[in-house]
Amino acid sequence: MAYITPITDRNSNDISQHNSRAHFAIVDWERIDNNTTYAKRLIESVTGMATIATQTLTAPDMLNDPTATDINEFVANINLVKIAANLATTNQYTLNEAWVGGALQTAPDYQTVNTWEYVIDLIVTYFETKSRGRNAVAGLGRVGAGMTQQNGFRRF
Repeated sequence: MAYITPITDRNSNDISQHNSRAHFAIVDWERIDNNTTYAKRLIESVTGMATIATQTLTAPDMLNDPTATDINEFVANINLVKIAANLATTNQYTLNEAWVGGALQTAPDYQTVNTWEYVIDLIVTYFETKSRGRNAVAGLGRVGAGMTQQNGFRRF
């Protein structure tokens, strides 16, 4: 599974111009779900944390739009990953997972979706730098040599 570059800069011009970024599409759902899973696995790998218990989601398709319950589960997964990451940069964002269905109810807007993707991107960026720093130290030791001479500071 590869990390997919998020879209975090949607704006009101996208809405007024009715371009591809003006609507939350299936590809957006799949990208965010993929990146949430990627972030989850990255945290588990870097920290050695037990499996983060996210929910398995049913992906929307052309015949089945996501319901408010689906969106709440979707955001709940992002929140679970955010809590596991425990980063000050992400903890300042509150992600609503109490959306209510219905024509007269408030729905997630472009700023909300930007925040979802931005939070995941902050987590991935942080933990990818941590995973790169965890390389095995290799080298030949010499009897009586100091610690710095034992491995020659070689990292592979």
